[in-house]
Amino acid sequence: MKFEIYKKGQGRLSRGIAAAGAGVLLLYGCYKAYWWLHGYVWSGTAIAGMEIPGFGTPLSSGLLITAALVVASALLVFYALNRPDLADLLIETESEMRKVTWPTLEEAKNSSLVVVVCVVIMALLITVFDMSLHWVFRLVGIS
Repeated sequence: MKFEIYKKGQGRLSRGIAAAGAGVLLLYGCYKAYWWLHGYVWSGTAIAGMEIPGFGTPLSSGLLITAALVVASALLVFYALNRPDLADLLIETESEMRKVTWPTLEEAKNSSLVVVVCVVIMALLITVFDMSLHWVFRLVGIS
């Protein structure tokens, strides 16, 4: 297992966004793990009464386990994003996204308005059909 950047300089934006997303999720998981571990007496007590300088937080086994989880998570994200298959996918995705012709704000507003109007019309039609069928079924005695 080599820890080097695969195709350095390519797909920097997509890899950065993927790394940030994965990092946020993993950091949240480590945060939850810290507080879960903090519930146990053995993980919340300070090791030899030591504190982290400048923070006033006791140096506990739960904190050390969480710190190890953070480092392992960072290494996992780095390794995963530099695997050739995933890195190539992210590089190709970024290059394809650069080819997209994005709509102007006015075009996006108009398209969204058309979609909303169509959804409202379809909802009204389905409601009318449903009420009509319900009425017919009551006349026939099915429901």
